[in-house]
Amino acid sequence: MLLKTVEPKDARGCLQASTLFGGLDAAALDHVLGAMEWFVVGGGETLLRVGDPGDALYIVVAGRLSVVLHLPGKKEVVVRELGRTFTVGEMALVTGAPRKATVRALRDTQVGRLSRESFDQLVELNPKLAMRLTRVLAGWVDPKHQAARSSLAPSTVAVIPLPGTASLDVVAQLEQQLTGTLLHLDAARVDATFGPGTAHAASGTDKEPALAAWLNEQEALYGLVVYETDADLTSPWTRRCMRQADRVLVVASDSSRADDREVAAALAQIDALGGTAPRELILVRRAGAGDPWGTGEWLKRGRFVRHHHVRDKRPTEWARLGRHLTGTSLGLVLGGGGARGFAHLGVIRALREARIEVDLVGGTSMGAFISAQVACGFDHRTMIEQNKRMWIGLQPLWELTVPVVSLLGGQRAIQGLKEVFGERAIEDLPLDYYCVSTNLTRGEAVVHRTGALGRAVLASFSIPGVAPPVVEGGDLLVDGAVLNILPTDVMRAAESANIVAVDVSPLEDFSVDARHLQSPSPVQFLGDRLNLFRAGRKFPSIMHILERAAMLSSAHISKAERLIEEIRYIDPPVSKFDTFAMKSIAEIEQLGYEAAVKQISTWTKREPTVSQGAM
Repeated sequence: MLLKTVEPKDARGCLQASTLFGGLDAAALDHVLGAMEWFVVGGGETLLRVGDPGDALYIVVAGRLSVVLHLPGKKEVVVRELGRTFTVGEMALVTGAPRKATVRALRDTQVGRLSRESFDQLVELNPKLAMRLTRVLAGWVDPKHQAARSSLAPSTVAVIPLPGTASLDVVAQLEQQLTGTLLHLDAARVDATFGPGTAHAASGTDKEPALAAWLNEQEALYGLVVYETDADLTSPWTRRCMRQADRVLVVASDSSRADDREVAAALAQIDALGGTAPRELILVRRAGAGDPWGTGEWLKRGRFVRHHHVRDKRPTEWARLGRHLTGTSLGLVLGGGGARGFAHLGVIRALREARIEVDLVGGTSMGAFISAQVACGFDHRTMIEQNKRMWIGLQPLWELTVPVVSLLGGQRAIQGLKEVFGERAIEDLPLDYYCVSTNLTRGEAVVHRTGALGRAVLASFSIPGVAPPVVEGGDLLVDGAVLNILPTDVMRAAESANIVAVDVSPLEDFSVDARHLQSPSPVQFLGDRLNLFRAGRKFPSIMHILERAAMLSSAHISKAERLIEEIRYIDPPVSKFDTFAMKSIAEIEQLGYEAAVKQISTWTKREPTVSQGAM
């Protein structure tokens, strides 16, 4: 249900900041403002439905809308979120066709409505507006824009402390990181501004319109508005906080347990409040506490889309949370490529030397193995030693077996992963991490965000035919590079504002000398390998052929991702190295380091803010 309201104070500024109406002269803006109707859409309510007539466009003044597609045989899929200054319904002004998507309010949202008739009159007076509309619509066609992030950084968050946790501590830490851009609102401040009892006034009272208008104005003035809820999770103020929030941050301390009766009751109360805003879990550990553990139990008991680990006296970890909430986080994606992936180690060394903070990390195959070490917080020396121990010491690529399921056995790889990662779970890692494998049974990519870390990495680098697949719920999981050798799409879906991707997969891997007119016999193959004086005649082994065949299509797809402007690529010159050249770790790492240093220098010259955690 739409509730009609008056024109908001900052309506003109909102129009001027929008892509569609920005740049119009004063007279044209006056025309738009005079023709617009203003409404409030309650959180969870529908603004537009599939099949509705395309008779108007809308602009968001305050709040958040989600655009939902109804795909055949699938559930609803949220493809886009729209915040302040965004418009929706433009296509209808061109085609006149019925709506093709459903648009809902994630929270209480104020919109301006411009009818088709009013828009047509405006175009006659100002033809430039038609060109602007064309540019907006081009954003839905251009592949660069189609690949843009589906979500925006939140404008408002509600902080809900669970029993045993003080929300004020969390807000204070965020205020230190976001000085001057964060507004902290609680019931006491609202009452001090509007009079006693205003914050807890029931919905629909005469105090609500002025309060709602004032809260919307604050969003235009501050980068982030943080609502601190009451201890009473059923109070009118807490309910208002939930209605105003783009994100709900549920805070727990390491002294709390997810299965505690009081905590479980609080989580049930939060569920009862309803609301459509995504919930995120903030797990706060005391200074000096060990590695996180037990996160999986929290995720089972709460409907959380994401979780964060922070320590009480670690500013760098609170800064990471601040970057996430303000849409300035950095994601690092490491691709597959066997031994060429050792270049990732050099890239990580260069990023750390440049004081560029990584907030999220993920990868495929060798990139999954090395990015997991980053997520664990290992230093560079430890990572070098671990990779030498794994690939040169244990030599899992020489564990030959009877080739029934695969050429290699898997026990050395399992042993090495256990030595590196122990019994760690992905959800307990200090840094947000994912890796990708391929479900050979179902023919689809699998993104691992929870569960045993070592097992997920094992699946991600198990080349089909070369290494045995990992059995998961009756399905067979193999190397993620079969379908996604450089999973930047997963990072974009994780709302990372800035992405650095390291691509070590060459489009041309090996070739055969023209004198090879046919595949050699086993005897000829061995002779070719042993004759060191016939350079260039060597024929690729079965392991090389299987590895290359499995990755080829995915490698080509990853190159297409380079159309996306928001991704910064690093391409270490490592194509000359064999996929299984594990003993070349030092040389390959150095090439990765040099390539990254050069690329970082280029970014810094072009964008001086690329340093100290800002990209």
